Amino acid sequence: MKTMKKPVRGRACRHCLSLEPIAKISAVATAVASPLSRDQGERQSMNRVRAVMVTGTFDLLHKGHLHLFKEAQIHGNRLIVVLARDFTILKEKGHNPLHDERKRLVQIQRLPFVDKAILGNKRDKLSILNTIKPDILALGYDQKIPLLELKAYIKSHHLPTKIVRLHAYYPNIYKSSKLKKKL
Repeated sequence: MKTMKKPVRGRACRHCLSLEPIAKISAVATAVASPLSRDQGERQSMNRVRAVMVTGTFDLLHKGHLHLFKEAQIHGNRLIVVLARDFTILKEKGHNPLHDERKRLVQIQRLPFVDKAILGNKRDKLSILNTIKPDILALGYDQKIPLLELKAYIKSHHLPTKIVRLHAYYPNIYKSSKLKKKL
């Protein structure tokens, strides 16, 4: 049986931010996911609010997640993060998250560039689209979601939502499943 190493100085591993004090996470988040440039921000503020929705587990918060948020921000001017429920994670991934949904939610809510963070729906994970009605649904590069089902849901509910696929940020380093193996 493999024994697990204890985290050093409160960190799960050197790439994870999840167990760091929130002030340090905010500092790293601001550095990695800085707001839009002044010109981009001014152009978007002249237009209507464009809500961008990102979904995920965000269990071990790391720089890859922060990059995802930064890239999502480029597509709009209001960032909404929807966190997967513990029940959904267990059902789809076959294991519980390291941090429960409330802890993950508080951590995401404290990020300075996230406008709103909420928990997903327990029964129907797509129904959150109908509640928020985002202009853009930003998917992670490796996010597994049936696109045909997603597009059909958007069309059948007459939502204004466009789907964009975001790019990876050093996927050989900043990928939650790889970071969990280092614990």
